[in-house]
Amino acid sequence: MKGIKKLVCCLKSNWLFASSLTAFDKPKSFLPFLAALVMLLAQGCGNESHLESFLLKEQEIGTVVQLSSLYDKKMDWVCLLGPYTHRLHHKYDSPQHHAINNFLQKINYVGKEHLWSLVFAKDDTFDIVTFKRSKTSDIDQGPTAWVSNLPKNFETATCTNFEHAAMFKTDYHNKKWNEYRIYFVFGRLK
Repeated sequence: MKGIKKLVCCLKSNWLFASSLTAFDKPKSFLPFLAALVMLLAQGCGNESHLESFLLKEQEIGTVVQLSSLYDKKMDWVCLLGPYTHRLHHKYDSPQHHAINNFLQKINYVGKEHLWSLVFAKDDTFDIVTFKRSKTSDIDQGPTAWVSNLPKNFETATCTNFEHAAMFKTDYHNKKWNEYRIYFVFGRLK
C-alpha cells in the first residue's frame, strides 16, 4: 500500500511534467502513455518532495534559503508563477523567458487561485514544482508593504538565475481579520 501511495504522490507532484511529454500529443494510443509513464517514474520524485518538504516544514520563519542547495538538478533559471499567473509577464524579453512561456503554453499551464509554482529551466528541460496556498504556505509577490523584514542580502524577483535563486519565509498576523499566515517571498541573493 505504501508503494501505491508513493506512486500517487509522485504522479500528483509531476503531473505537469507528464503532460508536457510529446508522447501525450496522441492520447488515443496506450503505448505513448506507457512510455511517458516510464519516463516519469525514471525522473523520480525526490527533487520536488525534498524542496517542498524543506520549505514547508523545516525552513525557519525569518530565514532565506538558497534553492540550489535543495534542488539536485543543475538548472539555469528559476521563475515564480503566482496565483492566476499563466505566463511570465511580457516585460521579460529574453530567450529564457520566451522558452519558459513556450513550455507553459505547450503544456496548457493554467495558474489557479489556490496554487503557486516555481519553474526551473535549463536549455529545453523544464521542471515545475507547485505548492498549494494555505495558511502555512502562501506566496507574497510584491513584496507588499507589510513585508518589512527582508534581509539586506535578498531582493525580490520574478525570475533569476538558479545559483542566486532564494526563498524568504515570513509570517503575518492580520489583526483586523485575526488571521495568521506564513508567506514565502521569491527572489535572489545579492
